[in-house]
Amino acid sequence: QVDSKSGNKTCLHVASHEGHVSLVKWLLSVGASLSEADNEGDTALHYAAFGNKSDVMELLLERGADVNAVNKSLCSALHVSVSKGHIECVRILLRADCDVNLQDQMGDTCLHDAIGNEFDEAVDLLLVQTTPGVDLTLKNKRGFNALHHAVLKGNTAATVKLIDRARQLVDVKKDDGFAALHLACLNGHRAVADALLTVGLATIDIVNNKRQTPLMLAVSQGHAAVVELLVKCGADLTLVDEDGDTPLHMTLIKRASVSMTHVNRHEAPSIYTVSWGRRFLQNLTTQSKKERDISNRMMAIACYLVQEGCPLDTKNNKEKTPLDLVASTHIPNLLKRYFTIVSREKKSERRPVECSVCSELSDGNTILEPCGHRVACEDCTSRLKKCLKCSRMIARRLTPDGRTVPYKSRQPSAECLRYLETKIAEIEEAHCCSICMERRKNVAFLCGHGACDKCSATLRTCHMCRKTITTKINLY
Repeated sequence: QVDSKSGNKTCLHVASHEGHVSLVKWLLSVGASLSEADNEGDTALHYAAFGNKSDVMELLLERGADVNAVNKSLCSALHVSVSKGHIECVRILLRADCDVNLQDQMGDTCLHDAIGNEFDEAVDLLLVQTTPGVDLTLKNKRGFNALHHAVLKGNTAATVKLIDRARQLVDVKKDDGFAALHLACLNGHRAVADALLTVGLATIDIVNNKRQTPLMLAVSQGHAAVVELLVKCGADLTLVDEDGDTPLHMTLIKRASVSMTHVNRHEAPSIYTVSWGRRFLQNLTTQSKKERDISNRMMAIACYLVQEGCPLDTKNNKEKTPLDLVASTHIPNLLKRYFTIVSREKKSERRPVECSVCSELSDGNTILEPCGHRVACEDCTSRLKKCLKCSRMIARRLTPDGRTVPYKSRQPSAECLRYLETKIAEIEEAHCCSICMERRKNVAFLCGHGACDKCSATLRTCHMCRKTITTKINLY
């Protein structure tokens, strides 16, 4: 009768949940079952986890409770402890060598749960090197591994910890081709995207199964801060998806359907400046307040993309340019006018820039692809293999006027060549007969001078110091 139930619970279940250690000991001494479960499949160990009773949990484990027992939702006691935020219970279960890779009915591991609940202490415990066998590649039923889940939830701290533990996960894709950076940009998690790019060195133009880049997803949702971050980190504005659409196509397509907050002046200062610029607002005076509010936010992104070099004339698979998509509105004139004004301002404001290698001034430093940084002049860039700013390998070098700069391997300088020629001449002179200047010096005199065997055969006195030659020594 010790395992009889009331309200679907045994006495051991209730005592474990309430933390009555002495009662638990007595119940075990009279034969209470450690494996007896309620209708949900929860054992006494689960109840101790629910109640945050770490002392009872230790006792149950000492008496042989199955540390990896799961309920009908396939949740172990570790799942419960993590979900409830009970850190001491988590520590005890880890010390008991529980299986940290068990997945519940949704496919979530305890690490997924810790990340989703922003339970940083549990994440730390699960990711330390002393925790054996943590499989960070396990996916839940939605196809998310631990890093995908952290990025999806906008958990920056967990993202950084996962990158530190398993940098190789950064560009791993889900079945739909979405990598971590896609998820961060689609959901507007700027801090997470920044961590993936700067700490994880994520591929900035990685594409999903629809050939969409992170930038395309960010503009499609109107996430201004993420858009500006990606552009400043060198995202390619000319790439197209499977429909042939550029980021500018997507911005104009989604301009009326995206619900978006005001542009944050601290996270997206350039787009904020565009959205509240006088020349920009003048083009919106003919619209209603509602239209103006939507356009002022979404069109600011479009103008920013144009300002940063996104082409206006690229045709998609339907032979439509970005301007063709909005031909019946005021937008083409706005973008064309904005492009003209920006181009004129850039030209008038152009000043000589300093090369960070040779410190010479030029009209503009060479653009490095794919990172987009401009760190050196044309001559110095031609010898660079990696960007001096971000250390990424250089795929192409473009001058401000669009010319491709070829890579030049290092060649010896003229001064170096002259030095080497002089040294070779000195060596030849030291080993050459100083009489005929043709043959190698292979006979030496006691005075230290010498000559070739033919020239020295008739000599009685040294031709250099005039001392009498008493001995001739052959050199081999």
